[in-house]
Amino acid sequence: MIELTALGRTRLRYPGESFLLRRSVDEMPGEPRPRDFCAVIDTGAAASGFAARLAAAEPDVVVLTHDDNDHIAGAPRLIGALGRRAHAPQFWLPADWSYLIDALEAVDGDADPAQEQEFRSAVLEGRLTTSAPEQPVPELLSTDEPEPPGLSVSGAGARDADDWSRIAASVAEAVRGDRDMVEHFSDDSPDWSGEPEEIATRVVDRARVISDVVDGARALGSAVHWFSVDIESPTAARRQPWETSGAPGRLTFVNARPVRPPAVTRSSPRLLLYVALLTVQNRRALVPFVPPDPSAPASGAIIWSDSNGQDADVSGRSGRTPWQLTGLMSAPHHGSRSPAHRAIWVAHDRAEREQERTIRVLLSNNKHSTACSFTDVTPWERGCTICPGERATAPRQDVLAVCSQWGWRVVDNCTERGSNCSVT
Repeated sequence: MIELTALGRTRLRYPGESFLLRRSVDEMPGEPRPRDFCAVIDTGAAASGFAARLAAAEPDVVVLTHDDNDHIAGAPRLIGALGRRAHAPQFWLPADWSYLIDALEAVDGDADPAQEQEFRSAVLEGRLTTSAPEQPVPELLSTDEPEPPGLSVSGAGARDADDWSRIAASVAEAVRGDRDMVEHFSDDSPDWSGEPEEIATRVVDRARVISDVVDGARALGSAVHWFSVDIESPTAARRQPWETSGAPGRLTFVNARPVRPPAVTRSSPRLLLYVALLTVQNRRALVPFVPPDPSAPASGAIIWSDSNGQDADVSGRSGRTPWQLTGLMSAPHHGSRSPAHRAIWVAHDRAEREQERTIRVLLSNNKHSTACSFTDVTPWERGCTICPGERATAPRQDVLAVCSQWGWRVVDNCTERGSNCSVT
């Protein structure tokens, strides 16, 4: 059996996105019963209140898909709660974060001009060409991983407020020195417009959360594994990421492979700016895949996070996105009406038509205008955490999807069905 919970039980107006995955592991005749598998996929906002509940589940793996605050700002609190339980899960993180940690470590130096230009191009094109050798699939529950080159265990987390202020001032100067690139980037990402000091503050705020996560995971004794979306298309002799990346049969990725990121040994404020602007691109978010239960072939689940599906080839024609195995997906970008995510909804609808079956949808904590593609889904084929019950006086609720041999079922928690529904 597989259970996927979209956490929503909180009074916080916008708690962000967090999923808790639990799946039973089949017992083999004559062998000890294996431990059931549990994973956290994103942690919600810092004040979401999810940390204690997630830690209590004692996950095997914590996946953080990208660095938006409403997905990962709760991670340092989760790490603190895990430490109090003396529990050290694996952390599966975007490879871009490794580059950012390295860039912070050497930020006062002079960057390699070629590498600086490479990251600048990646910001504009959305794809990094740096060669990152693939790692073997990480052994679940094993912490036997050598320290990646260039990554300090104490690292950026040892910096004080004055250090961060100095870095912010240096990054602001870097923004002034390459205003054309920043303005080009902000055309697609309005949140990154503004004065150099405002942009530098955003860079530093995100860098601090990421460094807190990586340093905290290392302090727990957790193994940290990096996953990159900059992967080549599979050949006939090479299996798809969702077949091999992560823990096959338990949790993998649609659009990423495990890699050993090359170290950034020479950095500068400008290189730090470029790497930070690479990490904030939603289109580079990791897309976890929950492989189907063996007893129900079309019972997989895709957690789209804030991805637009670009790196997953959502059409399904290449086999990158396993629609034929999928019976449940999360609404991309919290169900946002943004045109950037339309391709996923189109592919979802096409897969339903071609396969003549339902692919159910979970919506986690939306603060946007909700896509018609979600509201058009019949109520018994969807679930959402957005409904505040009796408006502002009642907390949001979790929504649970359960998969058995008959496929996925969304447990109905809606109290405002019909004309009172606040999902619009």
